[in-house]
Amino acid sequence: MAEQVSEQNKTQILLVEVDVDLGEILSHRLTKRGYKVSLVVTAEEALKLLDQISFDTVVSEIKLPKMDGISFLRKVREKQADLPVILLTGYATLESAKEAVRLSAFDYIQKPLEDIEQLLGPLQKADEYYFEKMPLPHQAA
Repeated sequence: MAEQVSEQNKTQILLVEVDVDLGEILSHRLTKRGYKVSLVVTAEEALKLLDQISFDTVVSEIKLPKMDGISFLRKVREKQADLPVILLTGYATLESAKEAVRLSAFDYIQKPLEDIEQLLGPLQKADEYYFEKMPLPHQAA
């Protein structure tokens, strides 16, 4: 029973990464650090999952097929305005960084990642942000 409780309390991350090998490596490393990760390769798949599962944070590549990461961020904002979204890119531009900030991206991280710590810091801050925004349960007097 304790395992079920701890599994339910894990931070749920939606990881959108077109490079399947990198996505699996990140997913594995984040899972080892206590996160529950759902990996998809397209923005369309991610949007469907957002309708089905309550995620705590989204981590998304910017350069995605069909719908780029900035357009994906816009769609996420329409669905869940306060959901932390961390963007990853190997193709950073000043324009995409400005647009990400305008759309309230939680962080904008340039790839390649030197190590998983570059992602863990922003994820921990996103956890704190998300849990600070959660309403307190009502207590009977």
